[in-house]
Amino acid sequence: MVKNKEEQHVDWLRKLPECLLLQILLKLGTKDVVKCSVLSSGWRNLWQLVPGLDLDFDDFRDHVAFASFIDRFLGLNSESRLQHFKFTYEPEEEEENVDVSRLTQWISTAIERKVQHLHVWYTIGRGFELEIPQSVYTCESLVSLNLRGVILPDPKFVSLPCVKVITLDFVRCATDLGLGRLISGCPLLKSFALTNSLFGSGSNEDVVVSVDAPRLEYLKIRDHYAQRFIIHSPGSLVEADIAIAFNKLCKNTFDPDNVPMRNMIRSFLIAISGVKVMKIHTSSLKAIYENSRRQRLHLFPNLTSLCADLDGYRWEMLPIFLESCPNLKHLSLKFYICTSQEISIVPPGTRWCLLPSLEFVEIEEGASLTEIYEAREMKLVSYFLEKSTILKKLTLSLHPSRKEKASVILNKFLSIPTRSPSCQVVVL
Repeated sequence: MVKNKEEQHVDWLRKLPECLLLQILLKLGTKDVVKCSVLSSGWRNLWQLVPGLDLDFDDFRDHVAFASFIDRFLGLNSESRLQHFKFTYEPEEEEENVDVSRLTQWISTAIERKVQHLHVWYTIGRGFELEIPQSVYTCESLVSLNLRGVILPDPKFVSLPCVKVITLDFVRCATDLGLGRLISGCPLLKSFALTNSLFGSGSNEDVVVSVDAPRLEYLKIRDHYAQRFIIHSPGSLVEADIAIAFNKLCKNTFDPDNVPMRNMIRSFLIAISGVKVMKIHTSSLKAIYENSRRQRLHLFPNLTSLCADLDGYRWEMLPIFLESCPNLKHLSLKFYICTSQEISIVPPGTRWCLLPSLEFVEIEEGASLTEIYEAREMKLVSYFLEKSTILKKLTLSLHPSRKEKASVILNKFLSIPTRSPSCQVVVL
């Protein structure tokens, strides 16, 4: 009797040493690990030995079933270490009988079992009510910390000698100083991401986000409310993802006489100027452009790849930044329609410099375009074709509502004079 491929795969897996099989199962979500129990009678209880848990509330009928499973899992092999403990509690409908202290105890238990990777996503719909225990700040086994929708208490003491990755999304930090102590207490930190987080009462006025991590390679900050951003010892930084308004608390107006604000922006840009890869948002480009009108923009000599998310096809700020990127090779742009109908802040008739290093440009339409936005897009494409001396390929990905116009749009682009003789124009 010839076995089918599925049976052959199961036979192959059965022959693996248990320690190796457990590491393979560790890569799966706990729900899928439990399903594997039916593949072999010898695997019926194998899921109980996997040194990690990865559960989503959506996989259970209610909170009681979800909590009971986690309680059972943590009660098994309680003396063994956990490689990872990940749970996502974001129900579509608000649960009434949520015992937050029970969730906190799960986290404490995982820390007691020397967890390496702690991932806790809690529902934002219930407000900030789940507080991470103080013991997380002294978990010497911890390698990565990923939190969403929780409260980070002000640390009394921080010692995280193995942490390399911190990701904070919609987290309420007790104080900005506490966040700074958390970061500086991680001597091996290589990746730090802070998105839409709050401090103290939530106003974020006078908040200073200070990042002191000498080995940091990846930095992501998406925050439109904190007043100041300071990066210390940025020598190892390779990649940055920046969406900072800088002057949001000033009602989006740039005060040319605000010297401290100008100096803070300049210092921040100098700190990230050594990166090779960057993603940037309209809000940051606007602040950079406004600041460049009063003081010279610092060079980004190592930047070779740039991705920009732009609102309302207000791309005229972009060339000012590109002129400070002498070695940029790849540029990716995604446009969103801005509902505020804000006009360009760049004076008409501004002359753009050549782009001597740019080789590839990718433009993606994030929304359907009106005639006004179509004209702005045409002007943008003309800018790249006319100013890029060695451009190899320009690609425009149309919004689904405009796909039928692809050939017409391509013909318009092909009529634009190109400075690079080998440039290929593609419309998808």
